[in-house]
Amino acid sequence: MYKMISRYSTKKLLILQTATIISPNLIKKNMQINFHQKNLHLSDSQKDYMTAKIMGLEIFKVMEDPSVVVKVDIEYHDHNSSDKKIVLGVTVAIPQDTLRAETDCSAPEEGIDLIEAKLRHQLEKYKDLHQ
Repeated sequence: MYKMISRYSTKKLLILQTATIISPNLIKKNMQINFHQKNLHLSDSQKDYMTAKIMGLEIFKVMEDPSVVVKVDIEYHDHNSSDKKIVLGVTVAIPQDTLRAETDCSAPEEGIDLIEAKLRHQLEKYKDLHQ
């Protein structure tokens, strides 16, 4: 965990702000996450955001299994006439099953938010069936 301190002053008044930043390296990673990009390059911050969203699904016990493999496919379509030119798909290989969610979006962050909700719903169904 890192502490980021920003200082700025306004006329003799010194204000300190402290924010806690959790390094992606400190998050326990039981699952393997692979990114496949086509006609698009994701920045490190976008990858970190997507990884954090996917890691948030570890509240489901099945996602803690070390054999879980997540494949994130992201593709940019220039010939699309709509605003949503990015196709984002996530495949989660869990024991005894495979989950898949896909969406069209205008930004990768928007897409992973939608996909997280879809995967959360699928994992709840999986949990109910396999209890």
